[in-house]
Amino acid sequence: VESWKGIPQGYVVDEFLNPSQLSQLLQNAILNIHPARYEAFGMTIVEAASCGVPTVFNCSGIGAAQILSPDQGAAIAVDMDDITTVAKAVTELLENHGVLTHMSHRAYHAATSWTEDAHVGKLRAFIDHRLSLFTSPSSELFDCIPSCDS
Repeated sequence: VESWKGIPQGYVVDEFLNPSQLSQLLQNAILNIHPARYEAFGMTIVEAASCGVPTVFNCSGIGAAQILSPDQGAAIAVDMDDITTVAKAVTELLENHGVLTHMSHRAYHAATSWTEDAHVGKLRAFIDHRLSLFTSPSSELFDCIPSCDS
C-alpha cells in the first residue's frame, strides 16, 4: 500500500513468519490491523503489543481483548464488517501521533505485565469464589430458590 497524506506504507502479511521475521516486521510497525471477526485468542495481537504496536481488531469475538482492552486504551475495537468505520478508525489513529503513542505505551504495558502467575491467581480467585457459592446456603447462588422453612 502506498503512502497517503503522510500515512506510512502498509504491509499485508498472509503467511507464517518465523520469529526473526516477525520481530523485524513489528520493530518497524506502528499499527497492527487484525481483520478476523473471531479469534479464540489472537496471539499476533499480543505479539504486536509486546513490541509497542497497538491493534485495531473486531469489536467482539477476540480473546486477546481480555488482556488488551480497548476500554483501557490498549487497542481499538471496531466492526470489521463495516469497512468505512475501520478506515475511519485507522486514519484517525494514524493522523493523531499523540493518541497512537499513548496507545502504544498502553498496549506494551498490558502485554508485558501479563504473567502466568498473575493469571493463575485471578483464575484461582474466580474459581474459589464460585465454589464458595456452593458452600454458603445464603449466597447469591441460592437466592432464587425458596427455602425449606417457608
